Amino acid sequence: MLYRRLAPMVVAAVLLTSGCDSNNTDSFEDAAPPVLSADAFSIDTNIFGASPKVQAGPNFAAAALRVWPVSTIISANLIIPTLVTAAAVQADPVYDDEWIWSSTATGEGGTIGFTLYATPGADGLDWSMNVSLTEGETVLAEFELYRAQTALNGKSGSWQLFYEYEGTSTNVLRADFEVTDQDTKSILFTVVGGPFDNVGDSVEYRADGSVREFEWTEQSQSRSHLVMWDAVTRAGSITSTNFNGGTPSCWDTNLDDVACAG
Repeated sequence: MLYRRLAPMVVAAVLLTSGCDSNNTDSFEDAAPPVLSADAFSIDTNIFGASPKVQAGPNFAAAALRVWPVSTIISANLIIPTLVTAAAVQADPVYDDEWIWSSTATGEGGTIGFTLYATPGADGLDWSMNVSLTEGETVLAEFELYRAQTALNGKSGSWQLFYEYEGTSTNVLRADFEVTDQDTKSILFTVVGGPFDNVGDSVEYRADGSVREFEWTEQSQSRSHLVMWDAVTRAGSITSTNFNGGTPSCWDTNLDDVACAG
């Protein structure tokens, strides 16, 4: 499965909380820039994992079998980046040749400290999120969780996620994103490194109002899967290399198979 081994830090993710807002700036030294959008680390595919209808048609079931396992693993790996990024705006930034947000979040099983740095980059801002974590036998001290490069407003750019593998910091996942809010965004996730046999595989998630698209490209298997749905009505379609001969296959608001329009 696509991201099945990218989750060594997920054990602590449920312990964290997050929050709020920041200010825009015309002068980097005079005022802190807005923290990059936490929406750049999140996707919503709950329709495939929490449907109120137990019996769905084969088309919806085929879509769920592709979207839900992959998106669950992606989301699990993004819990900590999402939460510490959102939580950074709760801290008062200080300026010392760069803007710095530093704080902690605690839960039942442990505490995570984080420090987010922002510096001017070639086309906007360069970011570095560092975390310190003690959770059971998992110990990280000032570990660089991700780097990012964004526009000045923090709503477009890219980030690179790092994990410790065999004692070495390893870039395992990259994302290129453009985010207005949770209902208007596109994020392209790509496996870029680590001990995986699916480097180069990617998932692109797109949201435009209530319309959602999830496009999984298995480069290693020469397969692709495009699933589209409406987050309000739940109607949608799947076009997959290894389902129904690659022909678009649709379902209605009751998740029953229907002929595709057009």
